[in-house]
Amino acid sequence: MDDLFATFDRCLVDCFPRHPRPDPDSIKRIEEHFQTALPTTLTNLAKTSDKFHCLFASLGPDFQSPSHIIRINSYWRRRRRTRKIPTSYVGLTLGFDEQLDCLCIPEIPGDPEGYPVITWSPSVESPVIHKSFQEYLACLVSNWTSKEKT
Repeated sequence: MDDLFATFDRCLVDCFPRHPRPDPDSIKRIEEHFQTALPTTLTNLAKTSDKFHCLFASLGPDFQSPSHIIRINSYWRRRRRTRKIPTSYVGLTLGFDEQLDCLCIPEIPGDPEGYPVITWSPSVESPVIHKSFQEYLACLVSNWTSKEKT
């Protein structure tokens, strides 16, 4: 897993102000807000990655920041019916080009390590689906590193 996190950091250009790193209280508040646990792979990446902020919403104690996961999801849940995020999705990314990569929370939440990650946009009819956050992250990194080689 450490190799995957290191490759993630190596592939991204530092571009935005950093989020504060998550702490146990911020993770607890986020999980209570969404009424589900977050995958440990996600929270560990947020705690250790130097470039988490370049792609993902903040999981830190900066709850009023427009780039915080709660704020981003609140924004997308207030949109008109045809443009709002489904209630079973938790947007993880910053929402560039009106596209979010989201955890798909099942009706009866189980092990968050197995929650699918779905690329969602109001205009996408066939979203990309990954079986887990770890698979999603590995796919991102694999795509980025394969582009570096060409």
